[in-house]
Amino acid sequence: MPYPPQGTITRAELNSVEADLAAHGIATTGIHGVGALNIAGFHSAGEEVSKVIWKDDSWRAVYDLDRSIDLGFTDVNLREGTSPTAKIAILRLGFKPDSIGTGPYTRVAVRKNDLSPTARPTLILDKSMITTATTWFYENCVVGMDSDGVIEYEINVGTGWVGDTRIDVLGYIE
Repeated sequence: MPYPPQGTITRAELNSVEADLAAHGIATTGIHGVGALNIAGFHSAGEEVSKVIWKDDSWRAVYDLDRSIDLGFTDVNLREGTSPTAKIAILRLGFKPDSIGTGPYTRVAVRKNDLSPTARPTLILDKSMITTATTWFYENCVVGMDSDGVIEYEINVGTGWVGDTRIDVLGYIE
């Protein structure tokens, strides 16, 4: 029977349409039902869809002032600024040079706890791009969290540089 039905509908046709709608409404597989999640490849049947939570106000996870020497990868727990089920943090990395030294750059990097990826979210301040100190520079990024909500960050300070670092949680993905 063509949809939408044309002209007058018989009771049998109406019953057929109602039966089709009822079957569609209780479907648990295919594009309509739970199986649609499987098609996207993100979840197994029965799991909830991930959701992005944007914070009204960012949460300051790290505020490191007047750093003049390197800080190797250090744990920071983001649970207070996220949720018990958060898996990914949406961050803003910030660095403000108080003074610019002779070293070519300073950088702030983050990674998932206990991983050593060759590429990771990094804010790099190249000496050739900065004309004055005391201005904040930012980089937004996402980073995976371990099951306890922990990530790691490091600060590499160029020779003679002194600066302030901050890492803010802007949101998260559950």
